[in-house]
Amino acid sequence: MTPGRRRSPSSARLSIRWHFLPDYPAYREDVRFHYERGSVELSFPAPYRLHQPTGLVVSTGRGETRQRVLLDSIEEAFEHELLAFASMITDGSRARSGIADGRADIVTCQRIVARLALDRGIEIGGEAAESAMTTLARDTIAAAPSARA
Repeated sequence: MTPGRRRSPSSARLSIRWHFLPDYPAYREDVRFHYERGSVELSFPAPYRLHQPTGLVVSTGRGETRQRVLLDSIEEAFEHELLAFASMITDGSRARSGIADGRADIVTCQRIVARLALDRGIEIGGEAAESAMTTLARDTIAAAPSARA
């Protein structure tokens, strides 16, 4: 497999690509999931362009027949976050996500960094390094011939 392509423990094929193009005005982020009966595609516009739609396309079907559903919105997530934060300060509203959710996001990011570091032979430290060792051990066990028998 080429760099950036992996098989998950469930044997799903994964591919992650990141193209950093700082001077490209039409930058966007696309996330796609393909499965046996269709695809789900989520497209985020450039973060510095206001009121650009985020699109969600769900495609399903069999044979020559396909159904596509497109949902898009120009609502700004940052504006919603800012209003929710203001409500927490002024009205005492509770946060929609808590410490556990924040921790889960951090752990996910650390795992991504750990995998990238392992793939590129880069030594890292801290919690991400611990995650890298766990990932390496898991992958080594999964790749062993006896694990496939």
